[in-house]
Amino acid sequence: MKQILREVRCSFLLTTLMLFLGCLTPKTINKQEPVIQKSDTATFGASTLHFWHELTPFEEKTLKNIDQAKNGDPKTLFALGLFASGNVRDSSTHAKYLNQILQFIEKISPEIEKQQKPIEKGRVLFDSMCTTFFKRRFFDNDLKGYSFNQSQLSEIFRSAKYNCVSSSMLYIILARFFNLDVRGVILPSHVFVQLNLPNGNVIEIETTIRSGYNFVHDKAFFTTKKKKWFTDRMISPITYEQYKNRKIVAPWKLLVYNMNNQHTDIKRMSYTDRSRLLEAMGYIHTEDKYSQELRLTTYNNECIRLKKTKNYTAMLAMFTKVEPWLKSLHPRWQEDDHFRDLLVLIEQWYANTLEKNGKNGQAIMKIIWIVENLREGFSSYEMIINNLKAIVQGIVEQHDQSKDYSRALALMAPIKDYPKVNALYTNSARLIHEYYSLDLLKKQQWLLSFNQSKKAIKLAKTSSDSSRIVQNLKAMLYDLAITNKLKLTHDSLIFLLEKFDDFEPTKDYTTLLKADCFQAVASDFWKLEKWGDVVIYNEKALALPIPDEKKAVIIENIHGASYNWALGHFNKKEYAKAKEVVEGCIKKWGSTKKFDKLLKQIEIKTR
Repeated sequence: MKQILREVRCSFLLTTLMLFLGCLTPKTINKQEPVIQKSDTATFGASTLHFWHELTPFEEKTLKNIDQAKNGDPKTLFALGLFASGNVRDSSTHAKYLNQILQFIEKISPEIEKQQKPIEKGRVLFDSMCTTFFKRRFFDNDLKGYSFNQSQLSEIFRSAKYNCVSSSMLYIILARFFNLDVRGVILPSHVFVQLNLPNGNVIEIETTIRSGYNFVHDKAFFTTKKKKWFTDRMISPITYEQYKNRKIVAPWKLLVYNMNNQHTDIKRMSYTDRSRLLEAMGYIHTEDKYSQELRLTTYNNECIRLKKTKNYTAMLAMFTKVEPWLKSLHPRWQEDDHFRDLLVLIEQWYANTLEKNGKNGQAIMKIIWIVENLREGFSSYEMIINNLKAIVQGIVEQHDQSKDYSRALALMAPIKDYPKVNALYTNSARLIHEYYSLDLLKKQQWLLSFNQSKKAIKLAKTSSDSSRIVQNLKAMLYDLAITNKLKLTHDSLIFLLEKFDDFEPTKDYTTLLKADCFQAVASDFWKLEKWGDVVIYNEKALALPIPDEKKAVIIENIHGASYNWALGHFNKKEYAKAKEVVEGCIKKWGSTKKFDKLLKQIEIKTR
């Protein structure tokens, strides 16, 4: 009877959410659904932050220092950049790479301090960065170190390979050591750096080419040179209009956006590592709706994974850990149907998790919120409703197992006051009364069972629901009237059956059973050859509104009993009594050949 909660796979699956800040053409985007790998959740949720995936001490410290990164502190920006790479998770590697940065800063500081203007400081920094980190080959051929998919900051320290994203991040971090006012510039398939000068002018820096400092992105560049410039770097061509609509972001935002880039593709990074980065992206960039959607999607996918192993304990731990953040989303972006739909999906998982862990009161309150916020135009509307029904039914069945039906009804009571979820209340209350009735039926508490069944039928909204309850009632009445499991006297049985007279769904059936009861009594008297009693109880059966075919059988039994009764008197030579019995039967129920023959014999004897 219980429904199975069906997965609602969000349209925001991790692959389709890839932002691809780096130099990617649309053809390279992988639309394949990711294989959700198994991972050990024993170390998940262990940090002091409202964060589910495992965090190393280095990663937790980076997240705790995020305000410093947002204020432009270069060391915390560097740590954030390594975090975004996904493959540097330990403090020792971070310290190793940071030491290289600090040595570089110490080495070039005298030269940069000689420069009076920020524009010259930025130029010296650019040349020194390329010489040190991209090697001399950068000046021989700036495409030698360029790697289309190399969006990890960490990889620059390992192989000196870079693309527009990783090289822009490196320059921005280095520039912050000298308090240069730098920004990331994001285009549909490309990234570069903007240096803001004190006089209000800006310097644009293409970090992947020798002539990239103070690079001019004018209309002529996009119309005359774009094809070769972009195709040499495997970048999808950009128009001048797209450039004019470019997105200019703070250093920390560029680093955070890189948590969802080429290196996090499903073919390059594990499900767990990718999910950790997307969760971190949403954790840091709290005001960005897209980042919040990514974070919600990681929890949706995690629920799907944990459900496959029925690990509802871990699922509850996850929701408990991130609940403060989840609650903060409720009043935000309420006018955005897309975002609210995704939030409803996650809260549905939460309600299911609470039910599976026996936290039914909390699950009910979640259900109320979900239905109140569920948009009828949502493509998964019907599936969500079915899942909520399954959750409610799960709660009902938990209390059916514990036989605590009163508690179950009390839990469902809040739903009754909300019109949008009233149908869920009606369905759940019907189930509770139905299960309660069956439990009482097993205990042979017939009248109590009957009362619960009546309440269930009043709440039944479909013919299938009501017919099932009626069938249960009929089975109960049959056991009561025919099998007589309680070993009651016939009068007691009739008394109990009369309690059902006013109940329309079983009224006709009860009438037939009462007739069967009277016939059963008559049958018992037949065995005792108490023919008068046989006639009395058969006549009681005939007094009921029963089908004609049943009446014919009963009349035949009355004829037989009356004949045997009269014959008994005849054999005792009580001819007057015999004649009285026969004539009385003929008057009520008609004559038979046996009666005619017996009357002739009586006449002969009484001449």
